[in-house]
Amino acid sequence: MKNKIFLFSDLDDTLITSKRKIPDFNEFEFTVGGIKRDGVTPHSFFKNGTLQFLNILIDSKEAHLIPVTARDLTSYKRFVLSEDERIKYAIINFGGVILKNGKLDEYWNKHIKSQYNALDNQIKDIFDKSNEIIKEKKYKDKVKASFIDGYYIAFRYIQKGEKKKWHKKLKKALKLLIKATNQEYYIFENDSSVSILPHFLNKSKAVQHLIDKYEPSLTIGAGDNENDREFMKVCDFALVPKDTDNSELLNQEVKV
Repeated sequence: MKNKIFLFSDLDDTLITSKRKIPDFNEFEFTVGGIKRDGVTPHSFFKNGTLQFLNILIDSKEAHLIPVTARDLTSYKRFVLSEDERIKYAIINFGGVILKNGKLDEYWNKHIKSQYNALDNQIKDIFDKSNEIIKEKKYKDKVKASFIDGYYIAFRYIQKGEKKKWHKKLKKALKLLIKATNQEYYIFENDSSVSILPHFLNKSKAVQHLIDKYEPSLTIGAGDNENDREFMKVCDFALVPKDTDNSELLNQEVKV
C-alpha cells in the first residue's frame, strides 16, 4: 500500500447532497448518489463532475476512495457506491467501525469495544438517562432518542420545524447530563440532529489507524463541516466543497 493514494471522504454534503439543498436542481447535471429508506426513491445526488472524478480515481490501481461517515451500516448501504467492489475500505459510525471488503475489521472492533468497556459511565446508561430527560421535560412527542448500533445516541426532531423551538432546551439538558459524566462524552450537531458520543469516537482516529497500517504514499481528506476537520488535518492535503461550513473558514479574512 506504500505506493497508493488514499482519498478519505465524507459523504453527505461532500460527495453527495440531498435534493432540497440543491438550488435550481437540473436532473441532467446530477446523478443519484443515495436512496431513501424505501430502497427506491432517490434522496441524494452526485454532481456529474464529482462522479466522473471518483470513477477515474477508483478505476485506478494506484488509488483508493475510502468513505468516512457518521452513518450507520444500514444508512451507509443506501449510498449507491457502498457495495462497489472497487471500494475496499469504509469508515462508518463516526469512526467506530472500519469495513474491509464489506466485512468488519476485527482488530479495530476489539480496540473500540475495549474503550467502551473502560468508560466510567456506560453509553447505555446515558441513553436511558436521555430518555428520562425527554420524558421528564415532556419532549416525547417532539424529540426521539435512538441508540445507534451501541456506538452513539442520536436525537431527531419528530416534526419539521420543531428544531428551532426545542433545540436550545434539549441541548441545555444534554450539556448538564454530560457534565455529570465528568465530560467522558461530547455533543455533535448538524442541521437535522444532535448526537452524544464518547470522546474516543472520532473519524480522525480511524483514518489515522488506516494510514499507520497501510502507509499510503499520499493522503487526501475531504469534508464539509467541523466534524471532518480533524481527519482532514491528519491527511497530506484537504479538499473542501464550496458553500459549506469548512469553505466559509477559508473565505474568512485573515487579519495581519
